[in-house]
Amino acid sequence: MNQPDFEVLARGSDTARWREAADAAFAISDEREREEALRLLRTVYEERLAPQFQAVPWGPTIAEHAEFRDAYEAARRLTNAFRNVSSDDLRAAMEKEPRTAMVFRLILGYTTAELAAALRLLDVTTSKAALDAIERADGPLTHQRKTVVDGIAEAVTGVIERELFALDEGLPVSDFRSRLDKIDTKDGWQSVRRAADGGVDYGDLLYERYLDGNFLAVRAAYSEKTGELIEDAVADLLDENKIAYDRNPEALVRKGLFPSKPDFVLPSVDDPRVTIEAKGANDGGTARDKAARIANVAAAAEAAGLTPMAVIDGTGWIRRDALVQTLQATHGLTFSLSNLETLITVPEVVALYGTADS
Repeated sequence: MNQPDFEVLARGSDTARWREAADAAFAISDEREREEALRLLRTVYEERLAPQFQAVPWGPTIAEHAEFRDAYEAARRLTNAFRNVSSDDLRAAMEKEPRTAMVFRLILGYTTAELAAALRLLDVTTSKAALDAIERADGPLTHQRKTVVDGIAEAVTGVIERELFALDEGLPVSDFRSRLDKIDTKDGWQSVRRAADGGVDYGDLLYERYLDGNFLAVRAAYSEKTGELIEDAVADLLDENKIAYDRNPEALVRKGLFPSKPDFVLPSVDDPRVTIEAKGANDGGTARDKAARIANVAAAAEAAGLTPMAVIDGTGWIRRDALVQTLQATHGLTFSLSNLETLITVPEVVALYGTADS
């Protein structure tokens, strides 16, 4: 039996042919022929993907550079260039300028969540949110916050002097290193002063970045915004074409129609006809997990007589099993930001033009 030209079908702008290509490929019984057909399809879909890692998500809880410099200069001034660094000295600095707590935490290389966990081990009850509030100087320094500040001062001095949470000396150096084995804390406060007084060699800075990445804390704190890049692009396209949609279709989950809510239901939860999952992924593991969600939503959509579609982007989707699962679940109706406008040519979506006005 002659097979269609899968690459030609998928490369065009006719989404009906995308469906034809995907369904025909998955229907092939011979495994080798099926894999060859899927390889051709994947080549086309992969060409449409673009990396998303250049865009760093940002938010109001992240200190801007000028704000951080103000906190740093206060910490430096109030400790005499990190020469007065007893727990009492640090406590006094933080009570005068609570924002310096962020500087002392970062000298350790801890996240707020990690510092909160460390403080709980010292019988100081706090949370990541409470530490964030202190570091932003958000509100007065209450008795409870002073207790937390006391704990931070003791933790910072204890950790830097390797009296608290010290690495087990029995651990092999070839397998483990201390969090303090970095350019500004390897020799305790002496290293801090050396870095503060003479600056840091650029090669050392790059090595620290090699070990700990760049913008990792920010990317972790606002990782959901990467997904919102795609969702917002889909919403803008639907708005421009006056196509009604619901981005919070929890009612369909409560009715038992879906295991989890789709990112979009068109045109509404009262008259659902199309679902769209919008997912970004810059690594294969994330793409695999999101593909499973797309497949679950798509299966529920088809069972309810709806048309499932997906918009994916990011180089993580090059992962074979993730892309293949998504193409199968959506019958080839999978788009990326580079060809997003093709989404509104799908007949089931064309039928919804103008529904935002009604």
